[in-house]
Amino acid sequence: MNEIYAKQILKIFANNPFDAFNHKQISSKMGAHDKGARQLVLNTILELAEEKYLIEEAKGKYKINPKSINDDLKAVTNTKKTELLFLALAFDLKKNRMKAESQREKTHLSEIKKTA
Repeated sequence: MNEIYAKQILKIFANNPFDAFNHKQISSKMGAHDKGARQLVLNTILELAEEKYLIEEAKGKYKINPKSINDDLKAVTNTKKTELLFLALAFDLKKNRMKAESQREKTHLSEIKKTA
């Protein structure tokens, strides 16, 4: 996952907690206008949804998962605080991804042992 995109996407959703957006709307807000950048935005949104940071409200329309943020994030107006909170969110994303990959490796190894 592109962490820079993830931070920007989460910031857009956090600033609009009651709104649902599709990947084209988010791409536009981020200034990602070419096909490759829009695809990267879509992939990042899908990964954020998989990690439960976003909820798919309707087909292709996402909004921030209230359970994934705390009250401080909703009320943040200070840019430095926002950056710190998003760095913490990005760290949690990376930690969760590493945990999921570790679990997949364990599952894969157990399947190999069964076939051997």
